[in-house]
Amino acid sequence: MPGFTLHYLFGVDTYRLLSPGILQNTIHAHTAAYCLGLQGPDIFFYYPAAYLRKENIGSLMHEEHARELFQTMLDYREHLKEEEEKNIITAYLAGFLGHYTLDGLFHPYVYARTEYQVGRKNDNQYYAKHFELESCFDILYLEKRKGLQPGQFYQSRTIALSAAEQSAISALISQVARKVYKQNYSPRNISHAISCMRMGTSLLHDSTGLKKKFWHWFETHIFGYEWFSPMIQTPHEMDPAKVLNEQKEDWENPWNTSLISQDSVEDLLNKAVSAYHKTLILLEHKISSIPGSQERLLANIGNRSFHSGLENT
Repeated sequence: MPGFTLHYLFGVDTYRLLSPGILQNTIHAHTAAYCLGLQGPDIFFYYPAAYLRKENIGSLMHEEHARELFQTMLDYREHLKEEEEKNIITAYLAGFLGHYTLDGLFHPYVYARTEYQVGRKNDNQYYAKHFELESCFDILYLEKRKGLQPGQFYQSRTIALSAAEQSAISALISQVARKVYKQNYSPRNISHAISCMRMGTSLLHDSTGLKKKFWHWFETHIFGYEWFSPMIQTPHEMDPAKVLNEQKEDWENPWNTSLISQDSVEDLLNKAVSAYHKTLILLEHKISSIPGSQERLLANIGNRSFHSGLENT
């Protein structure tokens, strides 16, 4: 998946395209909730307890039941009594839709470039390549959009929720986990997962480059390969043209190799911004109670895998 920073930058870019109105105001009032939503199910990849289950719910959310997930979120929001809680959920839902949109367009490219084998068990060395490519996206676009190096950007600060926001979002995701994915996570569990994401992104922050060097040395000497260290983002040698496919080389969707593309990362990002902007407009119609708006929103969302970008049947 595109990394934390690219999800954030993508959400900020698309938010700026919104016309003044109820959705723009709601996101502005609950920016941290929106930014957490932009990270989608990835909160569970920072939560140790999620790995004790037979299947990590973060992986399940990426793979199946997308339509039911968003339907459940919309229905949950509809039944809330408190206006402030409803606004928090709206901002979070708006962000989550961004994660879904960006993943669906970017994932096929990421998996293609890292030689993912569909239907086979991919080892830790594969995921190191995956994390490394995501980190390259984050580093390149952070400099391009904000003129910053990784050590100058604090991911954890973008998801610094208020107590009310953390409580409201935790209750929502607990409901989604139970109803859609048949996994019991209490609101307290979800709150812990959110806190773990903040803690994890803080631990991965490296303003000197020493943390990455240590973990690179440790992993290569102890395990013989990298796993954790590629997630620690520091400036390093890379070929931006190759990473971003600026030469427009062919690549295939690993889940359907007949789908061949020459899109660059910039092409994919532009497509994602356009698609997400349309989705946010439809969401604004929904929260404005325009007749038929929920059906149009759900039809636009579809039921795609976050990984393959293809519709699940």
